[in-house]
Amino acid sequence: MERIGVFVCHCGTNIAGTVDVAKVAEELGKVNGVVYSTHYTYMCSSAGQKMIEDHIKDDKLTGVVLCSCSPRMHEKTFRACAERAGLNPYKVEVANIREQTSWVLKDVEKATEKAIALGKAAVAKSILDTPLTAGETPVTKRALVIGGGIAGITAALDIADAGFPVDIVEKSGRNIMSLRVIILIGMRAHNKRASFNTYHFKRHAVYGKGLVLYFTTTTISYIIIKVNHITGIHKTITVQIAILRFYHACADGKH
Repeated sequence: MERIGVFVCHCGTNIAGTVDVAKVAEELGKVNGVVYSTHYTYMCSSAGQKMIEDHIKDDKLTGVVLCSCSPRMHEKTFRACAERAGLNPYKVEVANIREQTSWVLKDVEKATEKAIALGKAAVAKSILDTPLTAGETPVTKRALVIGGGIAGITAALDIADAGFPVDIVEKSGRNIMSLRVIILIGMRAHNKRASFNTYHFKRHAVYGKGLVLYFTTTTISYIIIKVNHITGIHKTITVQIAILRFYHACADGKH
């Protein structure tokens, strides 16, 4: 069974000036799964963090709920606090009762009622939370643009200018794509007041001042199956898709 601890922050008078923090702590203490509930002037302070750490250990808490300011402000602080006490940091939930309650409501009764509701929601989420482990996933610095229209090619050229390879997926053929590329490259060169030379679309295009935009073209077929979820009838369509791969390089060949 989960053992949740609730800690309601006054944030000086930022929260306590509009929300009855004592009542919030009292009501949340009655929620199933909550074994400890209290309130304190500044939960983010050293004393407040020590209070949280001590109760995680003493009450064997499996989850912590902070009713305080925005998670953007101190979520990392409270997660680090829980981790120091031996609790998985992802078992910490923050209910924002400052920006979403005390700063937008003037009526104490309504503000308190909303703070309690947000706190209960955070408790429910904390009970369902799963301990997580932070990790990293390697990524390929390459972009995929869906659609080879004016917007798609503009986005591809911007990314290519930044030095990253780009793949454009377009259902129309190579000739239309080439025409669009000519138009876009010409427009850019004109806007930048840069000179550009001839275009060789089988290999590469010279664009701007010494900038070379390489690309190759491959046409593939995809089988798309559309299913009508009401009748269950499906329809199979074969679509020809041209994929243009853009590579950005300098005129001297250095990438």
